[in-house]
Amino acid sequence: MGGRTYMEREEVLGRLQQLCATVLSVPEAAVVPQARLAADLGADSLDFVELEVAVQDTFGVAVDGDERWRKASTVAEVADLLAESEASVGAADVVG
Repeated sequence: MGGRTYMEREEVLGRLQQLCATVLSVPEAAVVPQARLAADLGADSLDFVELEVAVQDTFGVAVDGDERWRKASTVAEVADLLAESEASVGAADVVG
């Protein structure tokens, strides 16, 4: 099965919550799935850039230039995009 395995959504969500807490300097308990990155967690434009880089480094998923990433406003929406991207990579490894 291609050496790479993809993460389940709950694992992605857990890692994303830790990442958001670190990058945004907020308590991890505040980073709940329904939390809005800007309105609830206080992310500004620089935070979004830092989060984008951290997501790419942590998950190995390129999000820059992806309009879906820019439209995602909650932690859950970002986790869904990442889980979908991870699944696509995993499926490509199986097929390829």
